[in-house]
Amino acid sequence: MKKILLAILLISSFASNAKCIVQTYASGDIIQAIKVNGFNFKGFDKVCLKINSVNARIYVTGGFLTLDGKNIATMTVQLLDTDTMLIADGNYNTYVTINSIADDSNKSRMISQTIDKAIGGWDVDAAISSLNLQRQKRKDSLKK
Repeated sequence: MKKILLAILLISSFASNAKCIVQTYASGDIIQAIKVNGFNFKGFDKVCLKINSVNARIYVTGGFLTLDGKNIATMTVQLLDTDTMLIADGNYNTYVTINSIADDSNKSRMISQTIDKAIGGWDVDAAISSLNLQRQKRKDSLKK
């Protein structure tokens, strides 16, 4: 039931280069920004291979708003188990970008840059360890 609900609420997006595909779970403006701009964070191939090798995806949440004449984008990235939809507990990274000039024409680019910064500053290895721990806890609980 959780899988069905989550599938209804989340829209998946893919970004790729010649070697790897990163699948994200996000919605609305975030999906559009990823489709238009892709990912440009340092170490794309390495991160991609790591998360795909453990059957995980990047879960992106965030928002974009204009406040007091400034554009603000905030994005959080977490690791999500592809099969169970478990999220790596307590391991995430959030990045905030503030543009001093309110201009919605750069919204998509600003969202993408903020996602790239969030992923770039994220400890993917720690997220994988955390996700594996969550998986083991779930497996143990199902045995009881």
